Amino acid sequence: MSHRLTRKADLTAVLRGGKRVRTKLLDVRALASPLPHPRVGIVVPKRRRTTTDRNRLKRRMREVIRISVLPYLGSIDVVIQAHHQAYDATFVELQAELITGIQRATSGLEAK
Repeated sequence: MSHRLTRKADLTAVLRGGKRVRTKLLDVRALASPLPHPRVGIVVPKRRRTTTDRNRLKRRMREVIRISVLPYLGSIDVVIQAHHQAYDATFVELQAELITGIQRATSGLEAK
């Protein structure tokens, strides 16, 4: 069972219709999922960054999501868009932003 949101149509649906929460480092959008498990999509900015930088940021975000977020999400689709400042954030800062952003974006969504 995949917990990644990869299809363009699914990402677009969440980006257009999801509840949006902005933090200093991230934009988080959440939408109730038609599937019985959560799915998460990660979008990082490409401009002026190397492939190594982008992959490192995505790996850090996926690790936080895997450990701190996925076990507690219900059937919700989440798309996380990183800002350029996220590249310079420490792991702890990124973790705090992700957890609070996802909690705020998903509050009240699972009741549907």
